[in-house]
Amino acid sequence: MPELTVKDLLELKGVRQIPFVQVTRGEEAIAAAIAGIDMIGSGFRPETRHFPTLVPDSHFQFGLDWGRQANAAEALREAMQAMEAGAESIYCAMSPAVEHDVSIERDEFDRFLDSIDPAGEA
Repeated sequence: MPELTVKDLLELKGVRQIPFVQVTRGEEAIAAAIAGIDMIGSGFRPETRHFPTLVPDSHFQFGLDWGRQANAAEALREAMQAMEAGAESIYCAMSPAVEHDVSIERDEFDRFLDSIDPAGEA
């Protein structure tokens, strides 16, 4: 099953249910991917950072630990680390205003990445 993008997930809203499973071990992530689960998630912690690499064809979501970030800048910093670790989406249990700030920053980060020469020859 091909990986669902955030765009795909938004287009599926109201069309069908999207199976999601929260995992705590790499073996669970692999089993979920084999079973065809659309979204796999885990808390973003040092011991789970490698989980997205175990399921490269699945949409992987990291959740930021509640209470660990005091403001939008800290949440954004940790969200960027989670995205760099391979997550396609982030769950953040902060206020909608903070989550909105993080999503805007992510769009700007994507534009920045698109402007960089991936071979480092710019």
